[in-house]
Amino acid sequence: GKALLPESRGDVLGMLESLDRIPSAAEDVLATLSIEQPVIPEFLKEKYKKLTNINMEAYILITKAVDAINNNPRETLYIDKEIDEKESASDRIEEKMKIILFASDLSLAEKQQQKAIISNIGSISNRCQNTVDRLSIIAIKRRI
Repeated sequence: GKALLPESRGDVLGMLESLDRIPSAAEDVLATLSIEQPVIPEFLKEKYKKLTNINMEAYILITKAVDAINNNPRETLYIDKEIDEKESASDRIEEKMKIILFASDLSLAEKQQQKAIISNIGSISNRCQNTVDRLSIIAIKRRI
């Protein structure tokens, strides 16, 4: 195959490091749930499902973007837009959840615990966005 340009080696390494941070975010959520065993308030359950689903959709898209970078770099740019939409939707859901959470009668400790879980779930799509941005840079350079 063709050798990578020196500057693109750094791009690829940065992308791989960024990619590695995504499962770490999911592991953080699972570790928190396992260790702290929080009670999920009934009034947040549906929103938690939405938040988790949208972040998983971003994760599925990042796997498609990684495949596309080798087979069809232009497709990566379209996937970037989709992930951006998922990440923005996740941010909106997170904000709504936090507003509902802090208006509730839960103790401050419970509110802080739930807030941390909400933020950790949302960090999955944030990390997907960071990674796909790096993939898009690589895709653009490959088209030059």
